[in-house]
Amino acid sequence: MEHQKFDRLLSTIWMNDIKNINDHLPRSQKYFNELVNEKPPFVNTVSGDKIIFKEADLTSLGKLLDEDEKKSLKLPIILIRRLDLGSGVYSISGGGLEIKVLNKMLAEVGEKYLLDPDHPYLYKPSVYILKRKFGTCIILGFSGISYNEL
Repeated sequence: MEHQKFDRLLSTIWMNDIKNINDHLPRSQKYFNELVNEKPPFVNTVSGDKIIFKEADLTSLGKLLDEDEKKSLKLPIILIRRLDLGSGVYSISGGGLEIKVLNKMLAEVGEKYLLDPDHPYLYKPSVYILKRKFGTCIILGFSGISYNEL
């Protein structure tokens, strides 16, 4: 019985730590087309701060998107570091559109590895390259709870 109380306490501490670690994630995302018309383009974070997008990052991404994607893609794209899947593994928060756009981004930076919709995972080297090219369009979170539970 005492062991279960200790496990619950550790679980609660872990959940709070993960929430604090992820307080830099966006409270909500905005459509690409909406962001390019803002001065400055930004989204609010869970902690109440702002993520300000660099116009150069939005321009680089915009060159890869068709008109429908510009209307439908929400930014920033959220990649979640999945400690449970091993070293340097990130899952994509989102669905088919995010995977399609990330594949375009990977091709743009010369990556031969493309995402499989059935196993949408990125690995640290690819994430690093994407962050260098598209910086503020991508944000990294950490696992432990799902993004929707924040």
